[in-house]
Amino acid sequence: PVRPIVSIFGPASVSYCSTPIIDVSASTGSLGRTWQSTNFTVTSTATASAATLQTFFRNTYKLNPPTAVPEGSLVVGAYYDITVKLCTFMGER
Repeated sequence: PVRPIVSIFGPASVSYCSTPIIDVSASTGSLGRTWQSTNFTVTSTATASAATLQTFFRNTYKLNPPTAVPEGSLVVGAYYDITVKLCTFMGER
């Protein structure tokens, strides 16, 4: 079985009014098919903002083309950690 290799690209820092893009399109291992599932996990020093981003990734975000994070979703001075798990049609994670 082929295991996914997740490649996540995004800015290391953003300005107040920016709408950053988190891009996982360079990830490999989907065997030429769409991913069966994607799971984003967001942690942050700004807990409420992390919950908002978690909802955005679960309900709104599209992989291709990647959807920009909405303006105002990030808190100035906060740190964010975003992890992504991808699952193939064969159930490999």
